[in-house]
Amino acid sequence: MAVYDSTSLYRSLSHETGIPQCSKPKNNLHQWFGPHAAPPTPEITTSYLHYQPETEANCFELVISTPEMRRAACKYAHKGHIFMDLTFGFCAAHCLLAIILTLNEHCEGIPIAFLIFTATKDANTVYTDYGTAIILELLKKMKEGLGQNKVGEFIHFFVATIDMDPHENKALTTNHPGIFILICIFHVWQAWRNELTHFLCQVPKGDMHQTLYNSEVTYFATLAQSHDPIEKKQASRAQSFLAYFT
Repeated sequence: MAVYDSTSLYRSLSHETGIPQCSKPKNNLHQWFGPHAAPPTPEITTSYLHYQPETEANCFELVISTPEMRRAACKYAHKGHIFMDLTFGFCAAHCLLAIILTLNEHCEGIPIAFLIFTATKDANTVYTDYGTAIILELLKKMKEGLGQNKVGEFIHFFVATIDMDPHENKALTTNHPGIFILICIFHVWQAWRNELTHFLCQVPKGDMHQTLYNSEVTYFATLAQSHDPIEKKQASRAQSFLAYFT
């Protein structure tokens, strides 16, 4: 594809959608989601639960959930299982995207909401800027926006699978009291590997390294002879771990 082909394509899309080709993203978003919304398609009007424009005092916030996603939330997520994951760097802006999924009757992942927000203006990165408060507030807006089911019950999650992020944990348990939190095993192993790598970097190299290793082997070999069942189990696990390095 030549350069002029892509330029022509952008012009065609701009003409079809009514989006000015050189307009700023935040201006487009405010035009679509603001109080006097004039979106390029009417579906946008019914596909979000919360919008806050970026200002000097506030960051940009958007909670997306289409009518189909809201129906799926009522059918599958209410008193059910959801999965939540936060993704950094999904676009060129300093934005964070939280994806919330549930499972249908075929155990297929069904999205029920997307939470998007930006970092504050003086933040270098999003992951160093966000905290429990903003996740808690966006989950609250999502819960309010999802509304009630046919019998008048507000959507309430019973189980959630998340990563090691304490902000997600606190926000979910606050908005959905009694929810059972499961930690994704991939993230558990990732956290363990990162901590192990950090620890091993502090172990001295060379002869001192070997001396330290041998002393640990000797210690746990002695502990394995103990008559205490707990100490024997500790020694067994430690010996297996030490064998990993050989």
